[in-house]
Amino acid sequence: MKRLRLYLANVARSILMYRQFPPPLGILSLASFLRSRFDLDIRVVNQRAERCSSEEVAKRAIEFGADIVGLGCLTPSGHEMPHLTQWVREGLPSVLIVLGGPHVTASGAASMEATFADAAVPGEGELSLEAIVRAWFEGDGDLSGIPGIFWRSKDGEIITNPGTTAVVEDLDSLPLPAYDLIDLRLYWKSLSFTPIAFRRYLSVMTSRGCPFHCNYCQHVLGTRWRAYSAPRIVEEIKHCVDAYGVDTIEVLDDVFNLDTERVFAFSELAVRENLKVNLTFPNGVRSDIMTPEVIDALVSAGMDQCTFALESGSPRIQKAMGKRLNIARYPERGMGRGSRRLHARVQHAWIPYRDPGGRPSNHFHCLKFRPSHGQFLHGHAISEHRFVPRRSTCGAREIGGSGLPRHGVHQPAREPLGYAG
Repeated sequence: MKRLRLYLANVARSILMYRQFPPPLGILSLASFLRSRFDLDIRVVNQRAERCSSEEVAKRAIEFGADIVGLGCLTPSGHEMPHLTQWVREGLPSVLIVLGGPHVTASGAASMEATFADAAVPGEGELSLEAIVRAWFEGDGDLSGIPGIFWRSKDGEIITNPGTTAVVEDLDSLPLPAYDLIDLRLYWKSLSFTPIAFRRYLSVMTSRGCPFHCNYCQHVLGTRWRAYSAPRIVEEIKHCVDAYGVDTIEVLDDVFNLDTERVFAFSELAVRENLKVNLTFPNGVRSDIMTPEVIDALVSAGMDQCTFALESGSPRIQKAMGKRLNIARYPERGMGRGSRRLHARVQHAWIPYRDPGGRPSNHFHCLKFRPSHGQFLHGHAISEHRFVPRRSTCGAREIGGSGLPRHGVHQPAREPLGYAG
């Protein structure tokens, strides 16, 4: 097979009031995996970070002369895909276009409607995308044998393959994300998910999947939890520090602390290796399974900020959203003393579900969990996020309202760029 050109883009327009964007960890992981399997030239674009238009995203793919274009997005940006894929197809008629990311996972085969994409991969993408590339460039282009993907037949029909997409069982076997493909300085000038500006940071994931059943979550990486080993986590952090000079590692797991023995093993190894790096957890720790011992261990390893997502202080809404957090064990009550002693930053966040029927406001229940003055030595932040479920989801039925349409926010069609093949 000839040397191929792979173009991967994280699609999301820049929003003036939303300046938080971490490195595009998903496509960086895909890039590193695929270049370990194929002879590739790779270009990566993060639209929001680079503040470029969708027209520019397409133009860069065309100028690069891509053989494969992979596009991923969240559902609010799903409306960009029809005209973006059209522009790419006009400029590169024979290119393989594959969609992925949370929007495909949430919307299924519908994510391909009105687009010019050849295939779409829900959930984890490494193994499925490898299989697509091999079928397309080494075989006859038949994608019917790849479990769980969506693809377009020669007559234009969108086909859903039976089964579920394959996942990597041994995460330690994966290469490190391709951080070398992006300009890290671009991210250090803005906010990461952790609300602390101007740190030399990198984002990592140390596990995939989540066994809990919050009905507002699309379980992009599945419901079966898989994890990197403690030595592999330390290896990746050391690489980030040595190769890029970072001083902060931002952990973006769904549920980092599910296996407490792994937490202890990692923390002990981090101390032994003298990592000298700050650890932040802007999401992805389950508060009702945290213990003072776990917090002790993480702070000794370098944790200086951690978000505990309450979502709601109402037991009724906890049940309705499927999270079923044991509120009695929430850090305010169960671990405030340990957090204060260890100088950990603790931030509460919630999604304010609409509370119909004249019941007390969800805000009232959440505000009961505000800490008293001086509860945490390094401060306490409250973040409020509005929950807008997609249509036909459990979340939409529970709280009422129509939610987001399956293609995201509607936008009118746009004119072609006019590129010749």
